[in-house]
Amino acid sequence: MKISIQASAIRAATICAAKKDIRYYLQGVYINVAHRDYATVCGTDGHVLFAGRAAIDTLDGQQAAPWSMIVPLDAAKKIDKKAHAVILESLPDGTYLLDGTRFAPLDGRFPDYSRVIPSIGQIQPESAKPGHFDYALIVRGNDALNTYYGGKTKVYPLEQRGNDSAVMHNGENVAVVVVMPMRINDVNGYQGFNENLPDALAAAPALAA
Repeated sequence: MKISIQASAIRAATICAAKKDIRYYLQGVYINVAHRDYATVCGTDGHVLFAGRAAIDTLDGQQAAPWSMIVPLDAAKKIDKKAHAVILESLPDGTYLLDGTRFAPLDGRFPDYSRVIPSIGQIQPESAKPGHFDYALIVRGNDALNTYYGGKTKVYPLEQRGNDSAVMHNGENVAVVVVMPMRINDVNGYQGFNENLPDALAAAPALAA
């Protein structure tokens, strides 16, 4: 098997992939090929997920049946930062090359990303309370979409599913970021504002008319 695959999708997925996690299979980029001309590329740490369509071109002996693999994060990060497409090919010993970097796919079952991506009808239900989201995750999601589309400064809207997950997208059916909400215990730290501090200054005398 030897294919050419859209590089920006892989670069975007590395931004949302786990860097350190006991779930080792999250420390990689998931590539799922179920169509002739496109793959789905994903990266997630369980808190933020990128999923994007990646154009592929068969160069040699692509399997007719669907297939998938998890590329280790260190291999995925080594692809050319300016390349439009990179080569992914299998080797006789069961390893692979991605843009010249040799790797063995990670074992384990990648989460079913389709289950956490909400449909259009699930966004902002009227009966749900607004959710709370970690700003750092929103920034990572925004960076992933900018990387996918090749931009640097665009800010993507966060569309909430009430107090459930939220999505970020470009209005196109090719890439999406899902951001999970913060736990309620993480946002209940506000203790109020108290002006009654000790050693208050004496009241200033009234100004003369």
